[in-house]
Formats: sequence, structure tokens, C-alpha cells
Amino acid sequence: MDKNQILKILQDLFGSKNMNFNILEEQVDVKLQIEYFEFSKKIRKHIDVNALKENLDSLFAETTTEEKQKEMLSQLSALDEVWAYRAIEKFLKNNDSPIRYWALLAFHESKMILKGSLLNENQISISTGLGGKGNRLRYFIVLLSKNGIHLNDYQKKIIKNELNYAVEKNNSEIEKLEFDGIYAKILAIIPIAVSLNDMLHNILYECNQFGNFLEKFIISNERIMSSEEITRHLQKRDNESRGKPSKD
Repeated sequence: MDKNQILKILQDLFGSKNMNFNILEEQVDVKLQIEYFEFSKKIRKHIDVNALKENLDSLFAETTTEEKQKEMLSQLSALDEVWAYRAIEKFLKNNDSPIRYWALLAFHESKMILKGSLLNENQISISTGLGGKGNRLRYFIVLLSKNGIHLNDYQKKIIKNELNYAVEKNNSEIEKLEFDGIYAKILAIIPIAVSLNDMLHNILYECNQFGNFLEKFIISNERIMSSEEITRHLQKRDNESRGKPSKD
């Protein structure tokens, strides 16, 4: 199942009255998220709740190793207990902690579990590398000019206008817009229920009514790509379309 199919399922579920979505708002590296969930799955097989509660002070002790803190946070986040949620919340207030992002994941999961229990509703957790807000996900988007020609001021103005129109129409928000030679780089938050592909195809179509100057786009909800990564991605995609092997 590819990402588009997964997104379509989420969009369908989003319209269900029996589902409550919980989107991780912070930007957390996808590799760390995978590590967190794999570690948590193993560590939660046998949780001694009483012992965990009795030794809770050790979570905040300077002498406690990071590995032990990770273990405790992962176990606490699985409990349907207010005291466990508050413990993670307290730990998270220490913004200088080296495992802050681990604690963020634990806090998000704990909040979802407690919320589901209190409201007696099905909960779905959605976490991507770039995070989101409310019922919206954050995306990094690149609009690419045709034939590698640098975007001029007139074309940049058209892109800005069409983007502003599209985000307003779709209850979205542009957090950042930068022009870098042949690229327009965008950081935006867009509702899950919105078809991002359709939205971007429409933006390209409308922009190209004024000179046919945009060719394709890139979407990522995992990370903000550097110019070098964008170039490699486009080269890989061009090679694949021509049937050439990738150098990656």
C-alpha cells in the first residue's frame, strides 16, 4: 500500500463520526518515531504498574540514565492513568532534556489513550516528520520551473497569488514561502480531508495560464528538503521515467 492509498483511507476515516484524530503537532524525525514505537512495543509486554508508580521520582533524577528514562516514558505512555500522563507532562517541561523528542512522542500517545478512555471514543494517532495542527498536516512542497529556468518576479507574484487563493479556499495555511532559483519552496499546513495532489495540480494549471512556466512538484511530510536533496530527487525521478538505473 503506497502513501496515496494510506492518505485516502485517512481522508475517508476523517469523515467518520466514530473516529477522533490526534495529530502530533511537533516536528519529530521519522527515524526517531520508528525507534520509539519499536522500543515501546518490546518494553510494554510486562509493565509492573505499582513498581512504576512507586519509583516515579527516579524519572526526574539526574542519576537516572537516558535509557532508563526512555523505558519509563514508554511504559507510562501506555497507561490509562492521569498520574502517568502528568508525570510525562512534568518531564517534558524540562526542555533541555536530551530525550525531549522521545518525551514528546510519549506525551502525545499518553494524551490520546487517556482521551479515548475518558470520552469512550475511538482514537487514531497520526504522526509525521513535519507534524501538523488540529486536523491539518504539515507538508514541504516544491514547485519546479520548466527547463530549469529561474523564476522571475512576475512569475513569483503569480505563484504567491495562486497559493494564497488555494490555501484560503481549502482552509490551509502557508507558514513559509521561499524562492530559490528554479524552485518555489513552501511549508504549509493542509487539512487531511483535502486532496493535496488535486490542489497542487490546480495551482500549476492556474499558474501556467500566465506563461506555462511550471512543470512539476514534490511533496514531503517527512522533512524539509535541502536544495541538494531536491536536485537528487529530481534526477532520480527523471532516470526512473527514462528507464535508467538510479545512482542512489
